[in-house]
Formats: sequence, C-alpha cells, structure tokens
Amino acid sequence: MLIVRNIALARGADRLLDGVSFELGERERVCLSGRNGCGKSTLLGIVAGRVQADDGEVVVTPGVRIAELPQDVPSSLSGTVRELIAAGAAEAATGAEWDVDRRVERVASHLDLDPDAAFSTLSGGSRRRTGLARALAAEPDLLLLDEPTNHLDLSAIEWLQGLMRAWRGSIVFTTHDRRLIAAAATRILELDRGELTSWPGDYQNFLRRREERAHAERERHARADRRLAEEERWIRQGIKARRTRNCARRAPNGANAWAKPACSSREAAPPGGASWRLATSASATVINQSSAGWT
Repeated sequence: MLIVRNIALARGADRLLDGVSFELGERERVCLSGRNGCGKSTLLGIVAGRVQADDGEVVVTPGVRIAELPQDVPSSLSGTVRELIAAGAAEAATGAEWDVDRRVERVASHLDLDPDAAFSTLSGGSRRRTGLARALAAEPDLLLLDEPTNHLDLSAIEWLQGLMRAWRGSIVFTTHDRRLIAAAATRILELDRGELTSWPGDYQNFLRRREERAHAERERHARADRRLAEEERWIRQGIKARRTRNCARRAPNGANAWAKPACSSREAAPPGGASWRLATSASATVINQSSAGWT
C-alpha cells in the first residue's frame, strides 16, 4: 500500500529525518512514536504530500485514497460543520449504498459537534474535532492521524478506539495517549534522533523489547567503561615503572646501593655545566685538590 524510502530532511544543521524507510501493509494500524519535536508530524506531512523532503521518495499504490488529520487544522476552511464533513463523506460515496446525511449526523454526534455551526466561529478544539470528523467520514484506504485524541472527552476517545480497531483500511497515527496505543496499534514505529525503528506487535511487546534493548545498551556502556578504566590503570602503572627504571640508571657507580634514587616525579635534568653526583654520605665525598689547582 505504501513505501517510504530513504527520507531525509534537515532543519538548519540538525538532521530531523536521516534515511527513514518503512513499508505499510493493508489493515495495519501503526503508531508513530517518539519524543516531542523529533519529526513525527513532519513525517506524516511528507507521507500526505504536504511537506517536501530533501531526499527520498514516497510510493503509494495506485488507487489508494489518503485522508489526514494534521496537528494544525487549516484556518482557511469555510462553511458549516455539516458541509465540511459532507465534503469528506462525498469522497467515499458509492451511489445508493452511501447516505451522506446520516453519516454526517452520526460522526458529528460522536464528536460532540453542532452540524449547523459555522467553522469560522469554532474554538480550536472544535476545529480539531471537525477535521477529525471530515477525515473519518471520507473512509480512506490510508488514514493519517496526528494526535487524534486532543480535545476529546472520554466517551469520544472510547468511540474512536473502537472505530480504529474496526477500520477496514490502514492507519498511521501519533498520540501521547497510551490507552489508544494499547487499544489500536498493531505495530510501533519509533523515531529517535532521525532514525526509525520498527517494533512489530502490540504496545506491551514494544515496551518489553525496548527495555531489553535499553538494558543491553547499558551493559555495553558499562563494559566499555570498565575496559577504559583498566587501560588507564595499565598506562599509569607503565609510566610509574619507566620512571623507576630511569631513576635507577642515573645513579653513579660510587653511590650507596641502598640509597633511594633522588629523582623527582618530573625527572628534572641536572644543572648545565656542573658535575652532578648523588651524595650518599660525608665519607663518600672526594675532593681532588690537584685538579682544583690548590697548593
């Protein structure tokens, strides 16, 4: 149904999407998960055709219809709630089998909308719900929902969960509502630092496998830290051993064998031009008067 291949997009110096790829099959309900600002809404916009990627491609099977609820519903929409929902429903109409008015009334009722209200007079929450109603009424093959439970009460959320589970097409959605993920998702796509990871299975499977991955990463980092500490300890011991050997080699032939070499930690060089000796005792000091020119 849908192939997303090597999508890349940068925002300034940051790579928001870095070679993102995935495929979507029929009747899949995929939750796009990730931290705020990681690019989930942008990726949905690319799939919907609203946002242009820097690189990569989106391949949609011919004949597949897509409807979207973006995070920001366009303020340019005009008309009544009924007219906007009916415009979406008309896209799915198939002759006598479809009753547009009945569908409009039913969707508007579940989402607590007044069908006769003008869109321009609605609050931000009501506009969001109108956008959701319009997307649902279109009955597309692929439904893209960006935070669909925003501004919904509990009964509306429960109705939406049931509708998504019974959806005959495929759905890609983002949400912070864990109940919706657990109730509706058949696969999780996790977007993290520009890269996408696919986690087959339901939400509980995703949580378990993600924790297993995090545990493995912690273990790997711990092993690397231990190895680094061992290497640093080996380096310090090697430096100390070399200093000891260097100090021992500098001791003169006449020095006391039991004396500790007077070598600083910095291994300072002897003063230039002077004859340097390690004095071990007063009796070990020899003064050659003849060589000094004394009479």
